[in-house]
Amino acid sequence: MGKQNQEGCASGVGWGFLPFFLDIGLAPLMLGNRHDKPNQYLKGVIHKMEEPKKIYSTRAIAIATFVGGPLAAGYLVKKNYETFEQPDHAKKSLVIGVIASIVLFAGIFLIPEEAIDSIPSALIPLIYTVIIYLIVESIQGERLKDHKASNGAFYSAWKAAGIGAIATLITIAVTFLFAVIFS
Repeated sequence: MGKQNQEGCASGVGWGFLPFFLDIGLAPLMLGNRHDKPNQYLKGVIHKMEEPKKIYSTRAIAIATFVGGPLAAGYLVKKNYETFEQPDHAKKSLVIGVIASIVLFAGIFLIPEEAIDSIPSALIPLIYTVIIYLIVESIQGERLKDHKASNGAFYSAWKAAGIGAIATLITIAVTFLFAVIFS
């Protein structure tokens, strides 16, 4: 039998890939040699796989929204609803985020250039961030407070900001695509 690490796993085979192999039915191949009994390992593995459910706080959603617009907010609210096991609300959240992004940018493009130049650059993101913050508080606020009160885990604001940055890149790419197509 091969050398084993502290977790009883054959050396060179980490537990990080085990959930994937459990899904496709190859876990016994990853648990040591063919003479090992996989059941003794699976009990500990399944326990290790049960991670606490993480969600995005209202603050993290607001940060992502300021960075990435309504698209980022829709995505993060969607992820929270998926964690709450409400798939219908999750789908609606993303659709609303996409529609709100389209309406926002269409509206910005309709404002005359002289008027846009007189508006401070952070004002528009600040306005839609406050609006989305209030919406998230009203639709998920209680669940978020309950989650925090029960010492539930939250994703970091940095992760939310990164998702906001990705949403910004997506928005820029789509805007550029529309500009090329319709010019």
